[in-house]
Amino acid sequence: MVGAYAEASDVRLVPSLRTMRMTSKGQVTIPLELRERYGLGAGAEVDVVATEDGALVRPAARGSRGVEAVARLRDRADGGLDADAVLHLTRGDDQA
Repeated sequence: MVGAYAEASDVRLVPSLRTMRMTSKGQVTIPLELRERYGLGAGAEVDVVATEDGALVRPAARGSRGVEAVARLRDRADGGLDADAVLHLTRGDDQA
């Protein structure tokens, strides 16, 4: 197991196998029953893992891209502004 997810070799097929058609852009619609079961709403991120039997799609095992982007940018500001200067700029204060 890796985190809360099984390795591809640990995957067990469930009897609800369905055949879906892929679009020219490589998109596949995941059936509503499975989206609800695994909490996959609009904008949800998934991992696609190559297995010996094909591709495995599962909920993303890491944080969202937005959360990761914020983490990478944290503490990287180098504009030389202190908190008071930032508040002055964001509030539109005319006083210096």
